[in-house]
Amino acid sequence: MKKSSSVIIIITFILVIVLGYFVIYPKSKSLVSDFAKRNELQTKIDSMNNEQAELKKLISQKGNIEGELNKALKYLPANADVPSFLVQVEAAAISSGNRLIEINFPETASSASSTQAPSGTGTGSSGGTSKNSPQVRTLIPRAKAQTTASSGLGKMDFEIKIEGSYFSLLSYLKNLENLLRYNVVTSISVQKKEGGDVLDTSIKGTVYYRK
Repeated sequence: MKKSSSVIIIITFILVIVLGYFVIYPKSKSLVSDFAKRNELQTKIDSMNNEQAELKKLISQKGNIEGELNKALKYLPANADVPSFLVQVEAAAISSGNRLIEINFPETASSASSTQAPSGTGTGSSGGTSKNSPQVRTLIPRAKAQTTASSGLGKMDFEIKIEGSYFSLLSYLKNLENLLRYNVVTSISVQKKEGGDVLDTSIKGTVYYRK
């Protein structure tokens, strides 16, 4: 009886080993493989989710990017765009409390016309305008502005004459710095008028554009 029980136990043990090798082991290998594939798939899904999030972020920033691009194109326009520059210079004078006396473009003064410009009318044949006051004198360039081959930029020198107080002058210089045109002030000449605190100021500089 004991011998029969031992035989049964041995046979059962052998069956378990055989069953484990031919049934359970392949199943376990399949489960491990499936788990690895699942992890790989989850990694791909996470990567796609991250890319989708980045795409949504870029789409949301599209308006800002377009706005910055338009601002850059105005900052460095494709040509000298004298009328636009005149409007900005005059608006800067008005907002800072100064009286704009004269705007010159010295590099082309020899081939320019000097006129008294009534408010809202054009002066010269190139289409420049003065909207500040009838006393503003503008030298409108007829010749092409200069170009700088090394930088790929065109440039046009200007001279602005204004009248106002010390603090309004500071405000005007700040406005020039914040113009929607890339410009550099190269010199400032200030003279105090007799019998008051009014300053006559001459500002020279250069405005740039894309060639």
